[in-house]
Amino acid sequence: AVVRVAMQRTVYDQGVSAGNYLMTVVAGVSLIFGVVLVISLDRWILVRITDMSQKVAAIKGPDSSSVRLPVVGSDELAHFSGALNDMFDRLQTTEKELVRLARLSALGEMAAGINHNLNNILVGVTVSSEFLLEDVEDPQIRDHVETIFRAGRQASDLVARLQDAMLGESDEGVLSSVNDVIREAVDAARPR
Repeated sequence: AVVRVAMQRTVYDQGVSAGNYLMTVVAGVSLIFGVVLVISLDRWILVRITDMSQKVAAIKGPDSSSVRLPVVGSDELAHFSGALNDMFDRLQTTEKELVRLARLSALGEMAAGINHNLNNILVGVTVSSEFLLEDVEDPQIRDHVETIFRAGRQASDLVARLQDAMLGESDEGVLSSVNDVIREAVDAARPR
């Protein structure tokens, strides 16, 4: 004989009720945890990444030399921001150095042009004075022409030394060569 129970037992009802309650609590806690997680991600990570992205985009702008990323905390984003700031600083230093080198290059080209023109003028002075020396018989005039010839030669030598110093072909340091050239030019320009 099999016993048949026609009424549900209260233990079964309590188990179903407890299971439903547990599922509701787990779903509620999961929902609250998810909302807190999203808010935390937004506040501590996504806002920082968005700010970082906007600052990096500002680098394209005309006044990008002062753009720096905020370094907040000691996490990976802070290290990344610090590394980007270091790169910006090095880039700014390199840019300034390139501008300085471009100016020096322009100055060098200008000096080469002046050097070329001075050489042309000095060739005229030395060649003309050399021809005059062959034709002049008066000793006083000959003395003056020899002085002009020597001064032209000295000036030509000075220009050549200046060019060597400028191009780095001189064994002497550039500064001492330039100082010597200036000193000799002043000596040559003194009245005799």
